[in-house]
Amino acid sequence: MSSLPEASISAPYPVLLLAEDLVLDCPVSEPRRLTGLQLRPGLTLVRSDDDSDMSHLLRLLSGTVKPRSGQLQWLLHSRPVSTTELERLVFWADPADRSQDQVSVSAYWQQLRGRYPRWNDAMLDELQVELGLTPHLDKALFMLSTGSRRKVAPAAALAGGAALALLGQA
Repeated sequence: MSSLPEASISAPYPVLLLAEDLVLDCPVSEPRRLTGLQLRPGLTLVRSDDDSDMSHLLRLLSGTVKPRSGQLQWLLHSRPVSTTELERLVFWADPADRSQDQVSVSAYWQQLRGRYPRWNDAMLDELQVELGLTPHLDKALFMLSTGSRRKVAPAAALAGGAALALLGQA
């Protein structure tokens, strides 16, 4: 069993996620162990040589898949978070998910708008202009270039106001 890199951040900010002795059943490689992960507000880069393993880790952190063993605990104001709260606190858009390919950019954002209570339309308006997405709002996601498609989820993540945004590579 190989290990993912240990990650721990010492900061004065509250811990949002604690992971102890997690064992992940990765789809392509042998099981992976993750120890001592503490995610706090801010930017954290987690890397792996295997994109499939990284996507699986992001699914785990989003609550989409469960670990083989170990403990993953989300905290909000130092109390455990329910699954329903987790869906509103964590932004996760799986770049491998093609179920939204027929949906337009604006319809995709509209779906997400109802999920995140801190959604900021003014921020999204500014981001779509700055990222050059305005001409693509009525296009289905599958019609976008790779570069434009890669901008859609981060714009939604920022506008959504989630406590944690998980972004993978497309």
